[in-house]
Amino acid sequence: LPMAWVGDFVFTLSSGIALRFTANIPERQETVLRDLREAAPTMYFASPRSWDAMLTHLQVRMAESTQLKRRLYDWLMPLAVRVERDRLAGRRPSLLRRALCGLGEVLMYAPLRDHLGLSRAHNVYTAGEAIGEDTFVFFRALGLDLKQFYGQTENCALTAAQSSGDVKLNTVGKPLPGVEVKIADDGEILLRADSVFDGYLNDEEASRKALAGGWLHTGDAGYLDEDGHLVVLGRVGEVVYTKGGERYIPNYIENRLKFSAYIKDAAVLGAS
Repeated sequence: LPMAWVGDFVFTLSSGIALRFTANIPERQETVLRDLREAAPTMYFASPRSWDAMLTHLQVRMAESTQLKRRLYDWLMPLAVRVERDRLAGRRPSLLRRALCGLGEVLMYAPLRDHLGLSRAHNVYTAGEAIGEDTFVFFRALGLDLKQFYGQTENCALTAAQSSGDVKLNTVGKPLPGVEVKIADDGEILLRADSVFDGYLNDEEASRKALAGGWLHTGDAGYLDEDGHLVVLGRVGEVVYTKGGERYIPNYIENRLKFSAYIKDAAVLGAS
């Protein structure tokens, strides 16, 4: 089975052999959501774009639903999102909100997970690019323990990962065991680990540049926060500075815009 994404290769093929689980492959791109519900996987790994597409599908279906279901959705989903944001911020939700979320689990959250084919999903991940904050919080609020990974083909996709109970909104988790992370003077993320490749095939110049100084130069900008979590801002060349000197990337704004069911895609360009 040919795979173009190292994350898919690691999670689907390599992990399937090592952990002895069954991998389900969609019949074709147009049938992914239907096949997902039929398979009802216990582990699901998808790119942020796939999660965005799933969210848009759900929003469209709810807009076409009955008035009662729309009212329940408009009441219970914002409630779950507020509770999840409280939890991610380290705040304990009030007893009333927790009780209402228990009611929402029966009336809305569990049925929605079942509709998406994720009723049995206990291990749910995303990686490949930055996921929109609203999309990430939405699916966690729905009752999925969605977590982020960070890595590259050059180090077998294994750099940092969020763990259950230690998830932060703006980080990709802590570096994995055996992975050293260093931030260069220009903000670039540098890696050193046994999983780092030996170089590019028949391209010694590119290999020397990527592995200069004994570190893998990722091309991504970021930093380590006070708890040791890795924050990935984006590609070094995409980082923009505000007038106050704060770093950000247009991708963050784009993801907030794409959370809307009425926006399929967005591109943000800075004014010079």
